[in-house]
Amino acid sequence: MILTSIRDWVDHVPLGQRPSWTEYFMIAAFMASLRSTCGSRRVGCTIVHDKQILSTGYNGSVPGDVHCIEGGCPRFEAKKRGELGSGERLADCIAVHAEQNALIQIGMQAKGGELYTTTYPCFLCAKMIVRAGIHTVYYVEGYPSPETEALFARTGLCVKQMETDRYPHLSQVMHLLQKIPLGERPTWDTYFLSLAYMASLRSTCSLNRVGSLVVMDKQVIATGYKGSVPGDIHCTNGGCPHVLNPDEMCIALDAEENALLSLPRGSVNNSSATLFTTAAPSYTSAKLAIKAGIRRIVHSKELDENVMDLFSRLGIARLKL
Repeated sequence: MILTSIRDWVDHVPLGQRPSWTEYFMIAAFMASLRSTCGSRRVGCTIVHDKQILSTGYNGSVPGDVHCIEGGCPRFEAKKRGELGSGERLADCIAVHAEQNALIQIGMQAKGGELYTTTYPCFLCAKMIVRAGIHTVYYVEGYPSPETEALFARTGLCVKQMETDRYPHLSQVMHLLQKIPLGERPTWDTYFLSLAYMASLRSTCSLNRVGSLVVMDKQVIATGYKGSVPGDIHCTNGGCPHVLNPDEMCIALDAEENALLSLPRGSVNNSSATLFTTAAPSYTSAKLAIKAGIRRIVHSKELDENVMDLFSRLGIARLKL
């Protein structure tokens, strides 16, 4: 249901209407919040450097512990009884917060980056954010934490609240996600393919949108969308002869190629690497993915026979959603 809703919404956004980078990264944070297991509120976070998502996080229990939505959190039970207000007794919360989850994945690699969080950080998260060297924090929803405000002011960290009426794509995604009940979580494959659909909104192709992610150990390590190479004219600005004549070469890079080119050196080093794409990889993209070390493909469209044969010969796992 979640993937279908997101796919339908993306399909109704007119081609060429692209969210800004800031809006796109905050949308990704709200998407991450869908994986939350907190009974009080969903919070999501993305950490970004050089327009690439380094890490994502959501508020939820540590691996192996009982989830809050399954009755595991005494603080949440106290809140339901009216014994606690927002922001009180945070140390009693069993969850790791979204910002903490995102930061712990990459540590000091976050230095100089931007952090996008759906909710203003609490003081516990604020200390980690400053220590990790985050340059700018973006948030949407407020949260009562004078200690965080004072710390950010003392350390000179830049903080920006995003007003949703200035960001139509973000506003629409928030409205869409509000319809999904707390605790109704997408599977990992559904979540990452949904993120790929959000990445597709940055496409500059006049014919179709495509988005792609490379994921390893349940973390996004590269994103891509279909579009022209840096410095060239965009297809949506009349730059592609393929639009007028199918026999002409397309100037755009495939989303999968863009994602694979963004991979950090040596990042794909085991069989857990998965390529997610909102289309089906071309034969060229399929070969590059295999060369890069991808061992699993999750896609939305039917695969070409040559691509199917290639994957079968080399034992590449595949899943169509």
